[in-house]
Amino acid sequence: MWNGNNSGHNTDESEKTLQKTLQKTLQKKYQQIISLVQANSHITTTELANQLDVSRQTIATNIKKMQEAGLIRRVGPDKGGHWEVIDSDK
Repeated sequence: MWNGNNSGHNTDESEKTLQKTLQKTLQKKYQQIISLVQANSHITTTELANQLDVSRQTIATNIKKMQEAGLIRRVGPDKGGHWEVIDSDK
């Protein structure tokens, strides 16, 4: 029975658990992208999206964050260039 007296403790714990789960999921997605790029440095964002069963926009967002974090970089133009993994241990 709920008495309306919630100190927020359960909410704080739930939020921390959610944050940890989201972080692990994101790290797993990043590792999947890194693995695919290592297997094919010329892979496109559309091919990544298809292989990971997410939208191309989701891949573009993840790649932007990965580039900002120093995990991967694009060498050359969108057409004809390739991806390089900078540090897959981050």
